[in-house]
Amino acid sequence: MITDTPKYEPTLQDLFAAFEAADGTAEALEWLADNDIGPPPIPTKLLCVEAGAFVSGTPNSLVFPVIKDGETIDFLAIDLEDCRYRTLLGWPEWLGADNLGAEVVRLHFSPLEWLEAGCAGVVQIHPFARAHFAALQGSSVIECADIELALEAWDFGFSGRDAELARFEIDAPKECIDYYFERCAYWRIRGLEFEKRFAALGAYA
Repeated sequence: MITDTPKYEPTLQDLFAAFEAADGTAEALEWLADNDIGPPPIPTKLLCVEAGAFVSGTPNSLVFPVIKDGETIDFLAIDLEDCRYRTLLGWPEWLGADNLGAEVVRLHFSPLEWLEAGCAGVVQIHPFARAHFAALQGSSVIECADIELALEAWDFGFSGRDAELARFEIDAPKECIDYYFERCAYWRIRGLEFEKRFAALGAYA
């Protein structure tokens, strides 16, 4: 149940029971509609989240279950102010884990993008690990609208092997792709400038 103060280290069972008992579905659907996102196929609620628990108070997060093998393994909370997200119990690797291994899978940039797509495809949500990108090897085609994310997945999931890049279909807007390569060129030039400066300093050493 929802309490006035966070329970110390709530378990999955605690969170599941509190989520099931809580209101907030209508408010979540309204918030999603205001952000041009249709009703998702998973239960979604606006709740107040503090210290990893659901507490009474003004809702501050959009909350929904993280599901793997058909079972809820955690809950993900998206802050209503800045759209940053976090899981409440641990560090699961994926949203949409049950979609991994499909012949064609879409790799989304964010949980909100995944919700907008009707929870089709996957989102990498681990804060720092990347080895799990290897799970994408089970798909022949990996669609992605973010070039940096696609190349990160190729690098960590396929060891940057040239032949594997053909799996990726990057459908980012042209201006985003242009901006990415312009940034790469800029930092490459800056790196060469620094190399020249250090070489010049070394000559006087």
